[in-house]
Amino acid sequence: MTIDFQKTLSATWRPRQKRGCMEWVQENCWLSKRFTGREGFYDVSFTPYLRPLHEWFGDDETRSIASPKGAQIGYTTFIANAMAYAIVQEPGPIIYITSTADNAKSWSEREWLPRIQDCAPLKALCPSDKDDLRKQEQHFLSCTVKLVGAQSENNLASRPIRYFFGDEVDKWPPGYLGQAEARTISYSSMEKRVKGSTCTVEDGAIWMDWINSTQHHWHVACPECKEPQILDFFKHIKWPGEHRDILGKWDIEKVRRDTTGVCQHCGAIWQQKAQRAMVAKGEAISTNPHASKSDKGLHLPSLLSPFLTWGDLAGIWLQKKEQPGGRQDFYNQYLGLPFTMDEWRITDEKLLALRREDYQLRQLTGEPVVLTFAADPGEKMCHWSVEAHCADGTAYLVDYGTVHTIEDLLPTFYRLEYTHAVTGKKARPTV
Repeated sequence: MTIDFQKTLSATWRPRQKRGCMEWVQENCWLSKRFTGREGFYDVSFTPYLRPLHEWFGDDETRSIASPKGAQIGYTTFIANAMAYAIVQEPGPIIYITSTADNAKSWSEREWLPRIQDCAPLKALCPSDKDDLRKQEQHFLSCTVKLVGAQSENNLASRPIRYFFGDEVDKWPPGYLGQAEARTISYSSMEKRVKGSTCTVEDGAIWMDWINSTQHHWHVACPECKEPQILDFFKHIKWPGEHRDILGKWDIEKVRRDTTGVCQHCGAIWQQKAQRAMVAKGEAISTNPHASKSDKGLHLPSLLSPFLTWGDLAGIWLQKKEQPGGRQDFYNQYLGLPFTMDEWRITDEKLLALRREDYQLRQLTGEPVVLTFAADPGEKMCHWSVEAHCADGTAYLVDYGTVHTIEDLLPTFYRLEYTHAVTGKKARPTV
């Protein structure tokens, strides 16, 4: 047998061809039934909106990826996939930071360690002592991975980082995110900063990063008019009003069943069974043309999730919106949006602006059926008021005042008398 030494040497020293992150992940990352109901090699068609994140991570031009996200979106799967790809294909020091050390340990044991065992190229780079993988710092043959909680600055001190993965960054202590990102300076032009979180408020960490990013949204096309649009819960998702009883209580099960989507362009009704197909055919489109191409961002609301129907979200909204803090929780946890409390400060000017032009204090207008007197006794002062109630259902304030003691209320009440502006008739209030 003749051996062609030139070809053999050429093959040996030929530079290894870099694989794209999306391609490599789908060929090598196995999802175990230990943490998912969809066992098998990762298939991005199940969560198609995560494709851009994988592609950006494998793109040399991308330095930062920011994702405000809702629940049940599959984001931690993307983080695990990207970490595996980095260790095997483009090694460098990696740090994964989440809100607490307990959460970091739980994620490692629940999802990260099973992925290592089920990914052949990653398993081949494991340390000889497999117990080392259960430590906070994991030493692979190609690089080091550290898994920490965002409480201690000692986790970051003097530690250069090429790959920074931040999960739930809005729950971190103030200033910690900046310290963590500063550790990537040594790898300038080679670093990757990946951040994802449910939102809190508009000046929260993830939303500020999103504002400075490309601001990609996942656009879906209407099956009828084909017009692409960004899914908006309050604009697109509708449910029948008759699923509420006379007391205003919603039948949540019927709402979940009968919720639909509505096209904002042609008015076509989208049945829930079309949800998966519409999301699958969607496309990530940038809405910030002024952003740097190195700073990517993708908004991921739960409206895209294969685990939640639009009806599920409608039911959650109806249950939460009347609860204390429920509206904010829905915005943050499911819409992936910051929540701003509406403020309306009551001033004398605003109150007076609501009055009728012909209104004057202590003057009767229209035809009051009855005048009522009400009092609010206090420890230091007692406040009272008189209202006119008319036959057409309207009411208006006639008079008000204060007295020093509760004993003064009765003499004040007996002195009150008002004259109608038109008829001249006099009227006295009742208690």
